[in-house]
Amino acid sequence: MVPLALKVADVDENICESEKEFINKEFINEWGYDPVFVKEGVSFVSSNLSNYSIKDVAHSLAEFQKVNSDCNYDAMSKELVMFLSGIMESDNRIDEKEERIIQDIERIFFQAGRINIWKKINFF
Repeated sequence: MVPLALKVADVDENICESEKEFINKEFINEWGYDPVFVKEGVSFVSSNLSNYSIKDVAHSLAEFQKVNSDCNYDAMSKELVMFLSGIMESDNRIDEKEERIIQDIERIFFQAGRINIWKKINFF
């Protein structure tokens, strides 16, 4: 999730302090990750950000959610989109590129979810 969060923050080619703060607070306060772990993870991903593709990471997350029985696919997808929207809004500037990429990610989650539903329907 960190690569996707940072890629969304970097869509306008500038990850500002408020976006970093939002990401850190979300992982620490909302999801309960250790602050040191988050700081190191964000730092590592930031230094390797060019190695990540937004669409590839979104597809990987969608697949992970689908096959993991601990994940509620629809709820988790909505939560991730809300999280990414929060990043976009955290600097009080909504860039058109950020909006577009979040819509693309939402579409990837929706399409992957539809495929999952059809597999369940065809199972019966």
